[in-house]
Amino acid sequence: MEVRRLRSTERGSPEWFSGAVLLAARPEGESLLLVRFAPGARTAWHAHPKGQVLYVTEGVGLAQSRGGWARLLLPGDVVVFAPGEEHWHGAFPDRFLVHLALQGGKNGLLGGEGAGGSLPGGPRGHPNFLEPSAKYPASRARAIMRSGV
Repeated sequence: MEVRRLRSTERGSPEWFSGAVLLAARPEGESLLLVRFAPGARTAWHAHPKGQVLYVTEGVGLAQSRGGWARLLLPGDVVVFAPGEEHWHGAFPDRFLVHLALQGGKNGLLGGEGAGGSLPGGPRGHPNFLEPSAKYPASRARAIMRSGV
């Protein structure tokens, strides 16, 4: 048996994340990362040449692939992004999110798009903009909150 220690916990770079994000740095050469998002924090649009798998451990989040609708993420959900698939992921506006990320290869920011300050997808009215209340009505959000997720 071998035990590998995490090197440190680091703040996510503003180039890659908006809001408060903490990364549990993995041992050199490993492809597993523990990521903690404060409410409303998220990644920039990015892709992974060998794909990415997220395993949600705590909280409530959102994930979106370019051109698609954002999807609600709950504990136990597994999200699989195909190699090169453009996407973002992060915490629901008023909930924390923790996930494990397994990925291969170097990440790539897309089109010079940093994380910015608002949810990705363009301004309100843009076809890909996510208005969480439109996809997940207030009653659904309240049910999630009551469930203790």
